[in-house]
Amino acid sequence: MEQQSPHGRLNVGVVSLRGMADSLSFATRHVVRDQLALQLSVQFSTDARLLSQPSRTDTTTAMDAIKKKMQMLKLDKENALDRAEQAETDKKAAEERSKQLEDDLVALQKKLKATEDELDKYSEALKDAQEKLELAEKKATDAEGDVASLNRRIQLVEEELDRAQERMKVIENRALKDEEKMELQEIQLKEAKHIAEEADRKYEEVARKLVIVEGELERTEERAELNEGKCSELEEELKTVTNNMKSLEAQAEKYSAKEDKYEEEIKVLTDKLKEKLKYKAISEELDHALNDMTSIQTFNLLPVPPPSADAESYVRVIRVKMEGDAAPRNIFRESKAGYVLSNVAEVVERILTFVPTKNLFRVARLWRTCARRVLRTQQILTWLSASGSAMFDEHVLLRTMADDLENVYLLPQTALLMLDGENFSWPFGYRHKKARKCEDEVEPDPIKKLRRILPKSCEIIGIVSPGVVVTPSGSVNGHPQEHEEGEAGFCVLLPAIDGVTVRPFHFCKKSLSETTMEEAGLINNPDLKVVLLFSYDTYKPGGGRFLNKLLEPLSQSNVLIAGGQVERVFSNNPSCCTTGSFGAVGLAISGSKVQGASVLLEQDVSSPKEAEATIQRLKAANIPERNTMGFMFACVGRGHNSYSDQRNVEADAFRKIFSNIPLLGFFGNGELGCDRIVKENFTLSETDADGLQHSFTTVMSLVHFG
Repeated sequence: MEQQSPHGRLNVGVVSLRGMADSLSFATRHVVRDQLALQLSVQFSTDARLLSQPSRTDTTTAMDAIKKKMQMLKLDKENALDRAEQAETDKKAAEERSKQLEDDLVALQKKLKATEDELDKYSEALKDAQEKLELAEKKATDAEGDVASLNRRIQLVEEELDRAQERMKVIENRALKDEEKMELQEIQLKEAKHIAEEADRKYEEVARKLVIVEGELERTEERAELNEGKCSELEEELKTVTNNMKSLEAQAEKYSAKEDKYEEEIKVLTDKLKEKLKYKAISEELDHALNDMTSIQTFNLLPVPPPSADAESYVRVIRVKMEGDAAPRNIFRESKAGYVLSNVAEVVERILTFVPTKNLFRVARLWRTCARRVLRTQQILTWLSASGSAMFDEHVLLRTMADDLENVYLLPQTALLMLDGENFSWPFGYRHKKARKCEDEVEPDPIKKLRRILPKSCEIIGIVSPGVVVTPSGSVNGHPQEHEEGEAGFCVLLPAIDGVTVRPFHFCKKSLSETTMEEAGLINNPDLKVVLLFSYDTYKPGGGRFLNKLLEPLSQSNVLIAGGQVERVFSNNPSCCTTGSFGAVGLAISGSKVQGASVLLEQDVSSPKEAEATIQRLKAANIPERNTMGFMFACVGRGHNSYSDQRNVEADAFRKIFSNIPLLGFFGNGELGCDRIVKENFTLSETDADGLQHSFTTVMSLVHFG
């Protein structure tokens, strides 16, 4: 049953009290009526007795009747008294109940008052709850506004995604020849989302910087107000100076043009003078050693140089004559020239500087000792490059590399090769099955061929990517070419350089650990300056974690990181990982002499002027141009796609700014790098592991090897 409220119980008590009071008054009226009736009957009997005195018989009868009547009245009286007593008892009980009810009424009134207090309290709580509810509704409205803004941001991201999809269509049109490339485009879609998140983060950083700049602007305005008084005085002086400057600028332009012309002429004359002095010095050094050779009778072994021959061509003839064992042992005993060439190391060393590296290993003991000293002085970087169709089934670089190595003036310790993936398939260096018929001419395994033509101690790292950037070998002034398509490749030969350590590495999922990274010089190496890193197949499950594990300690160190995602790799340690697994290869370059700098050409760089302005920032690093190599690692979606179908834009901009540094690189499926300068004792700019991974960008780097 439902519990009655205090008001309900109070009303019931009042009604019951009224009923008891009515019943009590009814009983009292009944008793009074009986008493009145008794009095009337007594009065009536008295009157009757007085009226009936004349008749005695009648009187007796009347008396009997009266007695009976009186007895009846007595009984009625007794009954009335009993009823009166009962009424009194009921009255007392009613009064007690009334008193009890009054007490209950007082208690109920107290409870009612307490209930009303609680009601007021709950009303106030309800009012507070309503206010909180209104505040919550207001917050919900604000949250809806935030959701709307987020929806707008999502719409912007979707628009950015649409633009990324358009670029992906361009890439997919080029990737129809290879199904693996189509899978990689899905990764680039995820990278586009990552770019949007990165843009938001950069926007927040710019906002924080804007607050700082605004504070500086306020202080600047205060200083400007103080300087306004001086401006009026300076303006008059400035007018006078401006007039003078205009006249001086006109004269300076004339003199500058003349100065440029004179500098070019001086440079040309200086180069010619150096060349003449070089040949003169060589001639003077060799005059004393070669004067007596004209008296030797064995002219068929050491021919007399004609008057028009230079020293280098004559030494080449001597080298050809001395490579075999046909010359008798006493050929130099009969003349002073023989004594000089057999015992004077300085003359021999000078002659051997004109001899290619392979031929330095074919000389006698003295000459070998001198050759080793010459080899230790050959610490200038060299690269070999090739492009175009070789008209053979073997890749053009592998076909021409053996001949080019004959004229290299260094002993390579490390060889870094990069080839286009369209015309090179590993483990076979040829493209078609019909090439198997030419096994006598073509080495089926490129690693075996490279081991055969390179020194045994040379470490080999090969990169296969969709496109290649090459500078023609033989001259640092050669114009670099971006080969987004077609057959091209290059090989960088790194010698042993004093104060510089180059460690190649190859990691896969199983071999990557702190121990192997420390052995490769990537961690706990205070002299580490530059890391060239190339990952492959990291789009596969677990590849992202693998790459982050590798990049995390590198991002926390003060080193220059440059590289990207490539299609395949090969090295002289092929047992590192199983077929189809992901991994990474690269070079760890350490040493106090090593310097590096890099800039990012991001997705919004879409004109030659913007590209040139971005690459110009590398000039501020003041890195020496001698023994410096430029590396360009670009996204396969950039190139002519980013510059309105204009090709070779970024390579041309690099050559315009750095005329004496070769540029090499590739077009890959993702880039690694950041804006950073690494000098002797400082590092400019820092980032995290996510900040090193990019897409639709170009990483332009300089690495100086001391």
